[in-house]
This record gives sequence, C-alpha cells and structure tokens, in this order.
Amino acid sequence: NLGDFLLNLIHKSYPNLASIFEFYVTGFGVYLDIMELKLKKCDLVSIQVLRNLTYLEYKTLLKACHIGLSLKITNGPYADTTFPSKTFEYSEYGLALISSNIVDVKKCFGDNGAIWLNEDTVGSLINALQQLSDFQKIEVLSKAGQKNLSNMAETNKIGNALREFFK
Repeated sequence: NLGDFLLNLIHKSYPNLASIFEFYVTGFGVYLDIMELKLKKCDLVSIQVLRNLTYLEYKTLLKACHIGLSLKITNGPYADTTFPSKTFEYSEYGLALISSNIVDVKKCFGDNGAIWLNEDTVGSLINALQQLSDFQKIEVLSKAGQKNLSNMAETNKIGNALREFFK
C-alpha cells in the first residue's frame, strides 16, 4: 500500500532523498489511516499526512510545492479508475509532474511534460525523483507540461473535437 511505499522510499538506503524532499500526503481513507499509524512509529519527519484540508489550505499547499505525484497501480482492479484531475491542478500551480503511466494523463501532458513511471515500484519513483533533484530540472519539466496541456486544451481544438463527436 501507499504507506509501505513511502516508508520504503525514505528508508536508510536513500538518505539523500530524505534530505532533499519533503512529502505531503493529502486525502482520507483507510489506507491513509494505516499509513499515518506507521509514520508515527518512525522518525521520518520528511513525510506529513494532512487530512481534511479546506480548499484554501489545499491551494496554499500546492503553491508551496514543486513536484506533484500522481501514483496509481497500473494493473489489477484499480487500474481503470477515474481520471486523476489533480494533475491539472498541479500544472496550474507550476508543479512538475511524476505520474504512473496513465494513458489519458499522458495524452494531455505529452511524453516530455512529465516523468512517466513505467513500473509500480519504489525504485522507479526514486529514479524519477533523482532526475528532479535540482530546481532548474523541475522548472523545465513543469513548463513543458503546462505548454503541452495548454496546447491540448486550446478552444479551437476542443470545439472541433466536439463538432466531430456530435456529427
């Protein structure tokens, strides 16, 4: 689950990541409760669970962050869940995106607009984070994602697509 995933990520084997990155986990649910209990049993101050944020608090958090993660298991019963609209919010606030290889999200952000995880593994995420270990790389990726998303969402393109759909 996500808790084990994050705990393994910041394990003693990766102390350099713990000194570079801070993680904020938002949301609610059983798995978040389990993860929070595990985090209380260790001294990983680089991961904070923030639940029940107001809209304003969530937006303030996004403004303070540099990278957004959109992680989902790409195989099994949850592989075809709803579109992760949070990726659009990340782009709106200038965050670089690291995402599971979600077809619809990749169509919007393009090959160069995010770092795409090809495996559901801690190693894959660690590799992606190491690629973004300086702010210049984060900014380049963020701007590419914003540009690709903006190009995809141009009014004329959407209008033409809708006209074709309703023919």
